[in-house]
Amino acid sequence: MLDVVVWRDKTIAMKPLLEQPWVRLRPNVAGFGFRGRAICWGLILMGNMVPVAQIVAANLVARWKLEESGLIHADAGPNGVSLVQDATTTPASSTAGINGSAALLSFQNPPGVATRLAAAGAAIQRDSFGFSFWLNPVFLNEWDNLIAKEMAFNNSVPGFSRIAWQVHLMANNGSGSVALELVVRGDNRGAGDFFGSVVSAPNIPLQFSSAEWIHVAGGYDTMTGALKLYVNGVESVSGNSSPGAKASDGSAFSVGTARNGGDFVAFSGGARIEDIQMYDDPLTAEEVVFLRANPGQALRNFLITQFGPDMPSGDLNVHFNTLLGCYYQVEVGLTPATFMGITNLTAQTESSAVKVSKATLDGTLGPAPRSQVFMRVKELSIPPGFAACE
Repeated sequence: MLDVVVWRDKTIAMKPLLEQPWVRLRPNVAGFGFRGRAICWGLILMGNMVPVAQIVAANLVARWKLEESGLIHADAGPNGVSLVQDATTTPASSTAGINGSAALLSFQNPPGVATRLAAAGAAIQRDSFGFSFWLNPVFLNEWDNLIAKEMAFNNSVPGFSRIAWQVHLMANNGSGSVALELVVRGDNRGAGDFFGSVVSAPNIPLQFSSAEWIHVAGGYDTMTGALKLYVNGVESVSGNSSPGAKASDGSAFSVGTARNGGDFVAFSGGARIEDIQMYDDPLTAEEVVFLRANPGQALRNFLITQFGPDMPSGDLNVHFNTLLGCYYQVEVGLTPATFMGITNLTAQTESSAVKVSKATLDGTLGPAPRSQVFMRVKELSIPPGFAACE
């Protein structure tokens, strides 16, 4: 049995193999458009094609480290979408964070409304989305809002329904702690007002005098309806979600208090918040583990430009874009849930190549014939060189 990788430029290096009578290709399999760090390899076996779902990593669309003390928080991501203080709400103040400075969301009177930070722009208009941020509770109340994607003004529905999606606190469990909820309603009430919710398994304290920070992540896939929330790495999966929600009507993304038109419809509590990252797809469990273990880092958008086998040796080659001086790990696995590192390298140019020998694959994955192989390339930090990649 022979494992063969299907990749985008199949017509060049794969042509002799594809002409073999025992190879069958489905048209929708060839020519995957890959992006991100997690790459799925579709594999051809003797006599049949094994259908394999495409695995696509989330791409960073915005990142607000919240290190500034002013009214504008710069986007450290690729699209330059600033997060701006709402002048009619309590200004955020700068405070110590988990990795530098953070923003302190609070309430003062005047103005009588807790902090709202907001960002608008085409880059954050996403129906599918993922997010990651760090939270340190100070003085929260049940039902307080943390982050939200707002929607076009509509005062014909209840206030809680005037938000496309949000992460907010649930009811006090009686011991001063609450669960978090990610709820997706979409931005078009003509299409419904509920596409799913997921409540975190761990609770968080409402008031916290400790320096301990809580990592919150999750996301929603509008194509499949998958909806997940992670608190300190613990995954919670929705049991009532459905596909089709829209959240791309041009409305703002907000931190803390949320608006619908001129009306405030959800309110912030007192908390420190840092390094809000927005992605165009839900985060995987592995990505959440990485972000939680590495405060101050974001997921990188890589592109595997070429990969395929050397015949008849069975060795595999992978070419991918890199940043000069950054450190990368190439991993393989038999499923998209479990990966094992096979080699590390420091990039010397903007493109790198790795050959993985069949002996290495057999030693890592076992000598038995493989119906599929998954590969992932990810960036690692090795002090002090990481500063060159930031």
